Amino acid sequence: DKRELGTLVHSVLERFVVEMGPEAPDEDNRQRLQQILNDIVEDEFAQFEERGLAGAPVLWKVTQQELIGDLFAWLDHEIDNPRPDAEHHVEVSFGMEVRRHGTGWAPIDPDSLSVLQPLELTVVNPPVRISGMIDRLDADIRGTGYSLMDYKTGSGKKMKDGSLAKGQALQLPLYLLGGQFILGRPTEGGRAEYINFSRRNGFKSIV
Repeated sequence: DKRELGTLVHSVLERFVVEMGPEAPDEDNRQRLQQILNDIVEDEFAQFEERGLAGAPVLWKVTQQELIGDLFAWLDHEIDNPRPDAEHHVEVSFGMEVRRHGTGWAPIDPDSLSVLQPLELTVVNPPVRISGMIDRLDADIRGTGYSLMDYKTGSGKKMKDGSLAKGQALQLPLYLLGGQFILGRPTEGGRAEYINFSRRNGFKSIV
């Protein structure tokens, strides 16, 4: 099931982003990060199998190798294209009382950046209330910049830079406003992007 595989990848990324610490990935910490990723992959994939989600063993072996290859290639890509040192947060929500947890849902962690209040768009009357869940939110340690990332495990063929799809693809602009709402930082220093999570597509970033 593609949805279950997407959830598996998100679970690995969520744990890794938190455990890697604020220092930007680089050549000096490559070995440490590879070990962290390897440990998380082994644990998450084992749980996936225990829940009976892996399917036929022969097909799962091929799929597993493909996913692991993508995950470690992604780490190499992060190291080769470093981001600013930042505080990393995952599954950050606004206007929601639950969050994704494994294959289900769990209450919002009270110690996270998530806020229960929805984002209000006052440019229309009456105001529109928006809720959302951000895969990854990086708050720059130096300055007021921030980055929001949404990992896409599908093909991503229809995504284009700056495209709002005639008003139907407003996720990234709303994420920018969500980041401002949560962090209290100006949107001018924000960046929101889709990450096409695939070696074949070079982990293309769509902004």
